[in-house]
Amino acid sequence: MRSKFFALILAALLLCGLALPASAAIAPQAQRLPLIIVNGMGESPLLSPDGSREVWPPDGGAIAKAALKVVPLVPLLPIWRDGFTKLAYPILRDLFDDIAYLPDGTSKHAVTQLRFPDSYANDKTGKIDSISHGKFARQYGAAYSYQFVIDWRESGVTEAERLHRFIQKVLKETGYSKVKIVAVSMGGGVAMAYLAKYGHKNVSTLVLMHTVFQGIPVVGDMFNQRLTLDGKTLQRFLKQSMQGSEPWGSIVDTLLGVLRATGILDLTLDGAEALIDFMNPEMFQELMTPVFAYLPGFWGLVGNPDYEEAKALLLDPVKHKGLIAKIDDYHYNVFNRAGQLLKAAMKDGVRCYVLSGYNLQGAPIGPHGLAHTDDGLATERTSGWATCMPLGETFPAGYKQAKNCGHNHIDPQRMIDASTCFLPEQTWFQRDLHHTNFYSDDGTAFMLWLLESDRLVNVRSNAKYSQFMAYDKENDTLRAF
Repeated sequence: MRSKFFALILAALLLCGLALPASAAIAPQAQRLPLIIVNGMGESPLLSPDGSREVWPPDGGAIAKAALKVVPLVPLLPIWRDGFTKLAYPILRDLFDDIAYLPDGTSKHAVTQLRFPDSYANDKTGKIDSISHGKFARQYGAAYSYQFVIDWRESGVTEAERLHRFIQKVLKETGYSKVKIVAVSMGGGVAMAYLAKYGHKNVSTLVLMHTVFQGIPVVGDMFNQRLTLDGKTLQRFLKQSMQGSEPWGSIVDTLLGVLRATGILDLTLDGAEALIDFMNPEMFQELMTPVFAYLPGFWGLVGNPDYEEAKALLLDPVKHKGLIAKIDDYHYNVFNRAGQLLKAAMKDGVRCYVLSGYNLQGAPIGPHGLAHTDDGLATERTSGWATCMPLGETFPAGYKQAKNCGHNHIDPQRMIDASTCFLPEQTWFQRDLHHTNFYSDDGTAFMLWLLESDRLVNVRSNAKYSQFMAYDKENDTLRAF
């Protein structure tokens, strides 16, 4: 009788265990480690203080209304620049007012955000699958995949404090002592700030997927007022943007080629540059600085040597003391120590991997218009400092790998030398893969291989996943060279 009683108790406990919601503790020996995806800019919209409307990204109606007010003022520029400044710039600032920060580096409004405190399996918002990482997270396991939403306006260090609390909550819920982290785009800076501030004792694996952890050159160019336009880079950018839109892509490319050959395009761009130069002093003082330069998160995108130059140009040591303290903390203690932080983590057994796209052009402005990117972020930076030739060029005959480590780290087309990366053995490159398009079936399989391997792997561990891979947009495949 007693044995039947205990059998009934045991059966009841097992049934209760099966019925527990996903937020309940998961037996560590029976499940895989929790996965936290630290997302990038704009994955979850910023909301008004009462949560009733999205304030970022701005809706098309708000942009159209602002344009209708500003466009009629453009003829004032040649004859009354001060008048244009006084009338037009407040309209443009108002467009961004909801997300604005104050000169001290704090948010002007109590902006809110849709966040996901629970796992994919136990999500109560009904909106977690609107984030682009849902397919991958569910294949890893919905019960132990979590989405951490960043406020991209804020300092990476401030967001790392929230990430730390989030990780501790997940560990408490699941009963584990470590998590795996996949950081995407601007999430990379937050993940690195977490390592800098809290160490890596609770991290098993870190994947930096096309992240900004070493900045974005075009932001440094913008903050230092190096806005330039070039016909060659513009034509290449438009051609790339219109791929798959035939016959219009060919038509636009041909038209731009004619305009370049006749000199019309260069004259037009020269005029546009002259206009930018004409507007520069007021444009930066009245528009660019209050809209972008007060955002601590944007300063995390400014690398060396642009950072010190931009600070001297845009910020006042007294007026912006609080903001400077925030951005200096990130720049000196996180950005400048990124390689050191990754290597220290790996020395202690953390599996660190870096993924970077290449062979696509980014924004066609500034002196970096022909740098390799993933259609947005510079390959040199997302890879942790690979040596990259300009787009369309190859290393000269006789070029030898910059660092001879006994393994080849030059891509088959001789455009990228990965030997100079922070982690040359754990850095993979995806040719022609756009910044926001990683989760094809092949891309997902590659990510799962990295996360589920029972040891640290490298660029030679699996022939399917060589250091340099090529993405085929038409067939949505990612293959080793």
